Amino acid sequence: MNSEGNTNPFLYSYKQAADYVKEFEEILSRNKIKIKENSSLKRICENVKKLTYENFNFVETEDIRPFYREVIGLCDLIIKIIKVKDHPDFKALKKHLELLNETESIPQTTKNIITDQNSNKIFELLIGAISLRIGNDVVLDDPIESKGDNPDVLLNYGDKKWGLACKTINNDVIKAKSILDNIEIGVEQIQKSEAEIGIVIISLKNVLVYDELWPILNYEKYKNGEIPVYNALTIMVIE
Repeated sequence: MNSEGNTNPFLYSYKQAADYVKEFEEILSRNKIKIKENSSLKRICENVKKLTYENFNFVETEDIRPFYREVIGLCDLIIKIIKVKDHPDFKALKKHLELLNETESIPQTTKNIITDQNSNKIFELLIGAISLRIGNDVVLDDPIESKGDNPDVLLNYGDKKWGLACKTINNDVIKAKSILDNIEIGVEQIQKSEAEIGIVIISLKNVLVYDELWPILNYEKYKNGEIPVYNALTIMVIE
């Protein structure tokens, strides 16, 4: 997030983030989807809006990382959905959008508990939204009545029918066999479908060590009540 006026989709102000949320809420409303009051979706949307409040602030000794992981992850998904809101195949996303109300871990920047199977469907929603930007005749496998024998997304891109199999690794420790098993299942789904060509797309959201990617440098002192000191990766954006 940065100052106003930037056109890079990965850099935006708090106000722009809040505007994205409002537009997203309008998109859901047009598709007859109401955000549930006690849902994680409602909570994170409200947290994005809080960033624009003049009196909003964090407690100095609070770890701000979980808050921002959720906010940034939700905004990334929302922006991708907003960009395809007028696509003729947007209706292909509707059933997955409805699942946002039933999912505990919506952002792809946080881990989900293994019983939250709906979170895997949100990964499919993300890939589906991206697919709408590059192709047409986009179809998503039914998230509720899926038999697991089709790739999660089918689309026409170029002169071929593509199949995209979305897989999420849930092990705490990445195991080569687990990744290979998921690739083999995805390849089999693509081969059995009408797709002429395909890709297996793997989410590592549940195996990334987020605290090491954005560490607290004085962690032991922070645990004893001191103000946390953060470190972060430096990213150069070339347009």
